[in-house]
Amino acid sequence: MPSTENPTEETAPAQTGKRPRRIRYDLGVLFAYLLGALGLTARLWIDLDNRVLASFPPDQYLFEFFLSHSARVVTHLENPLFTNQLNFPDGVNVMANTATFAITIPLIPVTMAFGPHVSFAVMVTLAPFLTAFGWYMLFSRKLVESRLAAAIGGAFCGFAPGIVAQDNVHPNLAMHFVVPFIIWQVLRLREGANPVRTGLLLSALIVYQFFINEEILLFTALGLLGFTGIWALYNKAEAKRVLKRFVGGLAVAAVVSFALLAYPMWFQFFGPQHYHGFGDFVHLFGADVYSFTAFPTHSLGGSPDSVLLANNVVEETTFFGWPLMVMSVVWAAMLWRRTDVKAATITAAAFAVASLGSHLHIGGQLTKIPAPWYLFAKLPLLDSVIASRLTLVMIPWFGMLIALVLARILRADNTVGAASRMRIFMLAGVAVALIPLIPTPLGAVHRPAVPSFITSGEWKTYVDDQHSLVLLPVPYASVGIAAVQWNAAARAEFAITGGYFLVPNPDTPDDEGMFGPPLRPTSKIFYKMATDGKTTVITDKERADAIVDLKFWKAGAVVLSPNEKKAAQYKATMVDLLGVEPEWKGGVWLWDVRELTR
Repeated sequence: MPSTENPTEETAPAQTGKRPRRIRYDLGVLFAYLLGALGLTARLWIDLDNRVLASFPPDQYLFEFFLSHSARVVTHLENPLFTNQLNFPDGVNVMANTATFAITIPLIPVTMAFGPHVSFAVMVTLAPFLTAFGWYMLFSRKLVESRLAAAIGGAFCGFAPGIVAQDNVHPNLAMHFVVPFIIWQVLRLREGANPVRTGLLLSALIVYQFFINEEILLFTALGLLGFTGIWALYNKAEAKRVLKRFVGGLAVAAVVSFALLAYPMWFQFFGPQHYHGFGDFVHLFGADVYSFTAFPTHSLGGSPDSVLLANNVVEETTFFGWPLMVMSVVWAAMLWRRTDVKAATITAAAFAVASLGSHLHIGGQLTKIPAPWYLFAKLPLLDSVIASRLTLVMIPWFGMLIALVLARILRADNTVGAASRMRIFMLAGVAVALIPLIPTPLGAVHRPAVPSFITSGEWKTYVDDQHSLVLLPVPYASVGIAAVQWNAAARAEFAITGGYFLVPNPDTPDDEGMFGPPLRPTSKIFYKMATDGKTTVITDKERADAIVDLKFWKAGAVVLSPNEKKAAQYKATMVDLLGVEPEWKGGVWLWDVRELTR
């Protein structure tokens, strides 16, 4: 976001002044953001061992598994890009799922010492905290002189509705800490920095963001492409002057990044258990036309009914509220003579339109009216994009406007008369736009306890490295998700059948992604029972299929928690399939099937 013209406007801050004072202010801002992040996640922190985020626990358990997976990679020296501890024996392509190595690997000491659930709480706390500080650093060094204006602009970027919504169970999508530093290096190329050194630093940031979340990296690249192109149209002479250095630095970044990421990308797109896009599934997602003026669920202005305009509470990325939408138009008009504001506004508008998805969503209903994203939704890479998330690119535009407007207001501290009244009006506009969006703490619910059969290590009697543990109902997507929770709690030490993850769908011609493995006869029986209550009549065919499935899974034991809602039905069905009653071991019902499968 370069400040190009208008020397009387808010420009990049001078580098003179008392450095210790600036550092103290930076630390104060950092501490304030940390308090905000702890407040946002307080309901989780107050009882970590017994709570899980309320929005969608299966996502949290999957992140906890990947935290344990990263620790296992170090302790067992295994391939980090693939795991057999889920979906045994076929396994899961970790690169094609939410691996988030740039966060999970630094947290290995926390995971090993305190457990993956603690590391996950750290992740969801760090995401808004570091994101806000990253944008503060960019705004305070490159956009405005006022540290307070930069701090409030940064606070919005770190605690914006889309960040808070995704932070519910997607901390990788909420962690934008690296993005402002990527932008910073791109700006340095315009300012005369050495293209080789800057390109190398930019490549390091790109690689790091790649291992946080690729979707955000893609959005960053598209956003910068749009912003830079529009800025160049308004500044043709300067664009021509810096073109060689700019292209040179980007070329260095591209070459080095590709060299470092070539194998992980190959593994993701062509390695075992890879998939290609999500097919028609992603067409279900798109920003509701009315959602832009609605307040998010987790905000002072929100309500439980807010989510009716989104697919779920985690996807409330477009809920900016009508006061901010109105004031952003006013602010953009006030600052329109700035080229960076023009470029950022046009780019933000383009992403807002794209976020509407392939077909319009109006008032909570998906219509058959085509939207512009329909033209791009099936292109490579874009075929996996959740369109409503494109509005995450709008967040720094809002933050930029907030910082610039506040810097103008704070600079006019000696105004009187009409100018003073205008200053008060502008401050009121900022307050009215932002106060309703102040986030409220994320919800948390009871976390089911992991039975002593797992925590005591008793499972080791029945399962080794070549065999799996089968939980009932057999895990598929969000059904039987306790299996992933138990596995994560055991630091991914044993393998489970099925689970919650993305794998190729063999029933589609292009191997589109699906949540959970293809259902086998036995897992289908329990899936139907879990989802619609239908009980399958067990015949000799189902009993024979069960033995085949158990052998395919290389099962060492089948276990059932009494806490499952339909535990009695599951138990009776498994007894009918195997012809034997289970044992009671460590708080679970257990069928020892080693003799059947070895």
